[in-house]
Parts: sequence; C-alpha cells; structure tokens
Amino acid sequence: MKKFIIVFFCFSLLPYKSVFAEYTAIDGDSIEYFGERIRLQGIDAPELYQKCWNSSGEEYFCGLEALHFLQDKIKNKKISCECEQKNDKYGRKLCECFAASESLNAEMVENGYAVSYKTEKYLSAEKSASSAKKGIWQGKFMRPAIYRALNRH
Repeated sequence: MKKFIIVFFCFSLLPYKSVFAEYTAIDGDSIEYFGERIRLQGIDAPELYQKCWNSSGEEYFCGLEALHFLQDKIKNKKISCECEQKNDKYGRKLCECFAASESLNAEMVENGYAVSYKTEKYLSAEKSASSAKKGIWQGKFMRPAIYRALNRH
C-alpha cells in the first residue's frame, strides 16, 4: 500500500498566535486540521464518554482522559502525518502522525490511552502498557470496538 507524507504548516501574521493552534484533538484517536479529520491509524482509544474502572474499582471517563492526553501531546508542536492514499469509510485520512518526531499513535498506546487496532505494529507497546498498568490497563475496561458494537443505536 502506498503512503504519502502530509506536513501541515500554518503561518500567521497575527502577533502571539500559536503557529500550531489549528490542530485540535477530537478524541483519543482523531485530530482535526482546518476541518479535515485525521484518524490515527492502527490504534483505538476509548470512546469519548466511555467509562472504565481504575485500580480501586471506581468509574472514570477513560475516553476523556485519552482526549486530554492527546491534547497535551499536540499542544504547541509541529505536527506531521504519513497518510494512506485512501480515506476510511467515514472520509477521514488514515495516518500515523508525529508531534515533533514522536509518533502520536505509539505514544497513545505506550501510555495506556489506546489499544492496538487491526495491526500488529503497536502490539508490543500495548503489552508494555498492560504490564506496567498504565492508563486503561490500571483497572478494567472494555475494548473500544466492543463498546461501540454494544452501544450502536
């Protein structure tokens, strides 16, 4: 499958405006750039209002935690993405994206805010996060794909 690289740059003549402010994390595995949705390929983060249980058995919104982690990772950083040529069935670009030189996809899985999805690329990162009980691995959670399947309306 062929890939191409998209590097988004935004320059502003307005003083004090962040050059990187146009990137927005939509949820734990999607970002947006000037209205264009980009899906972080190969990972699956909890749905935005999905609940998980921490090590004490208390419920928390793990999807919101994943979103906040991704927001922190992209804040004021140069973002570049390597994308598939074809979009997904929802019209989103499928990409591995980088904040500076760090893979956002890998960071989400390594820190326990997403799981590997339809690829083996991030399986070792998932196993490492699970062993270290990071993020969603600290307690109990439902895999996002299962959660979506059970909560379709």
